[in-house]
Amino acid sequence: YEWVGVAKYAVSFLRSRRELESIGVIGVKEGANIGWALAGTDSRIDCFVPLFGAGWRAYKNVGKYSGKELEMNDERLRYLAGVDAHAYAQYVRCPVFYMTATNSERFDCDRGIDTVCRIAGDVPTLVNLAPGFSDALDLQCMRNVNLFLAKYLLGFRLQLPREPKLGIKTENKKVAVEVDLDFS
Repeated sequence: YEWVGVAKYAVSFLRSRRELESIGVIGVKEGANIGWALAGTDSRIDCFVPLFGAGWRAYKNVGKYSGKELEMNDERLRYLAGVDAHAYAQYVRCPVFYMTATNSERFDCDRGIDTVCRIAGDVPTLVNLAPGFSDALDLQCMRNVNLFLAKYLLGFRLQLPREPKLGIKTENKKVAVEVDLDFS
């Protein structure tokens, strides 16, 4: 809460600057978790880019599909429900561009996508997964962030790729997946 309070003071300071028209937030790893709370509670944010962090810190080192059970006590349950970053995603109203590496040991990609899925359907949301980069992102990821900021922070007229369409069919104990991607 204290770091989110500091971030709110920073937003207030930036909004007092007459030469600034919009404010974007980029949070890296633990800073992304602060950014989720800020973007979910402060309507003065125009766009948000969380890199890696997306909550679920109570599950650190417990992979979503690992089969390990997490001991749940009242304090951990309260933290998960109302303090951790994913609890704020449903309240974010500015465009979001979530980026993470698929194999990061510190930030669970699967749970990060769970957080992104909590964002309201009418909020522009993009996801960039960097396979094999562990706790880093490549130069293409940085270019993608720049395009996102150009559109939502600077007002450039850019057409971003549409969401992929997925279709899954099961027939005779076989699964077929069809993916329609926008390669623009």
